[in-house]
Amino acid sequence: MLSEGCLPTRQRSVILNFKIWTGTETLYRKSYARVVRAQRERIALEFASRDFAAEAIIQELMGYHRRNAGNRRARRNNLRTPGQRATV
Repeated sequence: MLSEGCLPTRQRSVILNFKIWTGTETLYRKSYARVVRAQRERIALEFASRDFAAEAIIQELMGYHRRNAGNRRARRNNLRTPGQRATV
């Protein structure tokens, strides 16, 4: 989802600047893509078929996303309701 700014109506390509917090450091990545479809809060992008750098960036982002989702799920499972007692 677009969280900041807007995309001009006839925009054909974009430069994506990623700032990724890994939990221990911040990584910065840049990639280029063609706009395939643009809606109000979402856009569909196409990367070059042999753009190995873009593929690596996307795989890296997906890995961090999966790790964070797993961490959120683990924290949620460890939460107890107010009346619940811990078992030993």
